[in-house]
This record gives sequence, C-alpha cells and structure tokens, in this order.
Amino acid sequence: MMNPFTDNDQGQPAPDMLMQASASGFNPAEYRYRIERFELGSQDNEDQESALEALLDRSLTPEVFVLERKDSISATTGVYTCIVIYLERRPQVQGETHA
Repeated sequence: MMNPFTDNDQGQPAPDMLMQASASGFNPAEYRYRIERFELGSQDNEDQESALEALLDRSLTPEVFVLERKDSISATTGVYTCIVIYLERRPQVQGETHA
C-alpha cells in the first residue's frame, strides 16, 4: 500500500487551464481583463441572453478565455444575474510587435 506522506513519487501535474497555452506560449499582455454583467428573465425587452450566448460562443476560440462566472437568481423577481470575468484578446494592429 502506498503511503502519501513518505512516498517520493511526484505523480502527474495538473493539466494547463488554458489549453492553447502550452502550444502557443500564452502571453497575458495580448489580452484585456474584462468583466461583464448579464440579466436574463426580466420583464424588460433588455434581456441579454443573446449577448451572453455570443460571449460563450467566442470562448470556444482562442479569442476569449472565461476565468470565472458568478450567478444568482432573485427570489422576489426571478431574474437571473450572471457576471462573467474573462480575458479578451487585444486587436492586433498592422506592424505592431510585442517585446
């Protein structure tokens, strides 16, 4: 039986959170830190479901990395509020290089 306190085996490292980071050399200077708030289920015509879906669709590409999501549902109004914290790639300008 293996003793976790005396065994010197280092085991497997945790996988990289950003899948593309190991292949492309992730550079955080190429991204903006963003926070966005979405409300769904309100009586207003300002329902932001499509904006949230668009952000989540973009997160399937290397353009956006979702870092954290916080959500809640109001017990009185039934409105779902979601706050998404993410990194968004900065637009590249022709001729621009990062040192």
